[in-house]
Amino acid sequence: MENVEMEGIPLMTCRNCGKTFIRTRQGRLFCSDECRAAWHNRRRKPSERYRMKVSGALERNYRLLAILVSRGVRSVCLHDPMMSGFRPDYMTSCVIRRKGKPLYYCFDIRYSLDDDEICCVEKIPGPECVDREM
Repeated sequence: MENVEMEGIPLMTCRNCGKTFIRTRQGRLFCSDECRAAWHNRRRKPSERYRMKVSGALERNYRLLAILVSRGVRSVCLHDPMMSGFRPDYMTSCVIRRKGKPLYYCFDIRYSLDDDEICCVEKIPGPECVDREM
C-alpha cells in the first residue's frame, strides 16, 4: 500500500485489487466497498466462510420456496428455481418416508424432489412466534 501524491492530489493503492484511487479521507485503504468487503471476507477463517456459504444457500432456498408457497404453487420444474439460485443439496432436514422417498425441509417449508421437479411444496402450520428458554 503506497501513498502517492500527484499534483497535490493524494493517491492510494487499493489493498485488495491494487488499483490507484484518490484518497478522499485519511485512513481509506480500499477503492470501493466491494474491495473492502472482498478483502475482509478472504481473511475470515475457513469455517466461518463455510458457515456463511451454508447460511446464504439456506436463506436463498427459503426465500424461493416461500415465493412458491405464497403463490399457491405446489410443484414446479426444478430448472426454474435453480436458475434463481435454488440449491437442492441445501436443506435443514430430510426424512425418509415409508416408500423410501425423501421429504425435505427448509425451516418450516416442506417439499419433495421427483426427477426434475420440486413437488408438494407447503408451509408447515405452527405457532407464529416461539418463545423458548434456551
